[in-house]
Amino acid sequence: MGLSDKSSAIQKIAKDFLKKIRLRKDWQGQTCLLLAHRPEHFLKYHIDPEKSADITFAGHAHGGQIRIPRLGGLYAPGQGRMPRHTEGVYLLPTDPEKKLVVSRGIGGSSFPFRINNRPEMVVVTLTNGSTSESLEI
Repeated sequence: MGLSDKSSAIQKIAKDFLKKIRLRKDWQGQTCLLLAHRPEHFLKYHIDPEKSADITFAGHAHGGQIRIPRLGGLYAPGQGRMPRHTEGVYLLPTDPEKKLVVSRGIGGSSFPFRINNRPEMVVVTLTNGSTSESLEI
């Protein structure tokens, strides 16, 4: 699945934004991936249990632009100061089997500098659950 990221939707996201996504019946029971750009909406991506992705991939936070070692990012677009989701893997509190993978990416935002924040490209290897129980990143 994939979600568009229109500039008009930057600050607010409609409760029914997932309604445009149609899942085929033969996809039921299959692993569901979501490409969503904005990690700050992770909880909203799971409002509809039928369309709740197993793994959501996002970016947009640019790793927090400026990072303080052991503290993390200081600012991220859409999340403001001291952002929660700037890099790495996060678990959905209500269902830890559902994951959010956030890449720091390779670009910048309106603030063109990255301090203590190396660019990254994430490579994810998906394997059959019977052979591996971890998400390799």
